[in-house]
Amino acid sequence: RHLADTGEKIQKLREQDEKLSKLVEERRASLISAQSKYASMEAIQKAALGESDEGVQGWLESSGLQDAARVAQSIDVAEGWETAIETVLGDYLQAVCVDDVAGATSSLTELRTGSVTLLIKSPDGVEGDESATTLASKVSQAPNAVLQILRTVRVSETLDKALTIREQLEDRDVDGSVITADGIWLSRNWLRVSRDKDAGAGILSREHDMRSLKEEIRELQARCDSASKLAKDGRTRLGQLEDRREKLQRDAAALLDEYSDTKAKLDTARFQLDQANAREEAISEESGDIEKE
Repeated sequence: RHLADTGEKIQKLREQDEKLSKLVEERRASLISAQSKYASMEAIQKAALGESDEGVQGWLESSGLQDAARVAQSIDVAEGWETAIETVLGDYLQAVCVDDVAGATSSLTELRTGSVTLLIKSPDGVEGDESATTLASKVSQAPNAVLQILRTVRVSETLDKALTIREQLEDRDVDGSVITADGIWLSRNWLRVSRDKDAGAGILSREHDMRSLKEEIRELQARCDSASKLAKDGRTRLGQLEDRREKLQRDAAALLDEYSDTKAKLDTARFQLDQANAREEAISEESGDIEKE
């Protein structure tokens, strides 16, 4: 009975192992796909942020700033305003966020090629209450230098409203301007608009996608690890049951051998007893015949 029960458990565990193996393969494939996608996006982003410039990267490393975040990597942008922020900040998105710029001045002579911008981080992340009418209200975790730029730019949901705001700007307000969510930037004396060939090629939108994908990769990794652990534990249990079944089979075989040996001895004893009884009966009959004579 124990042997049959163990066999049933082994069969169920094998079926479970097959299902878990497929699940692990599926989750690992999803993880590899996400990691590959992230690696591709990361390469594009590094190039867009100037991280592929060997001259600049070498200088940052020698200055101990190789791990410092770029502005695009540190700020959070309100959904839908990525194009506007990119239009206004431009190359400032590539700027490196540091605690102090003075420390880097001593090694500036070592920067042979390329260009780099350093921006001091906001002290303790304090940014203040931003007016909802300016572009500064559309970002968080931004250096003060970035906020100062964005505070001069008003925001408008539509081009018509932006044109109305433009008329309200004064000529002496040389820094005054207004921008729409889709990146149409106007002042009293100029207009600027930028359109990428690929609407999804923006640095900020790609950074947002990379953050989401990185979180997805963490979840996929956790799910893959969980399925792998279940499969490993199941195989360990399966191995234990197979060892137990093998022992039960050996014990059953030993018992069968013992039974066969005992039965053979019993059969021999019975045969010998039958022979003895037959001889006794024959002797008894022979004795009776002699007495009659």
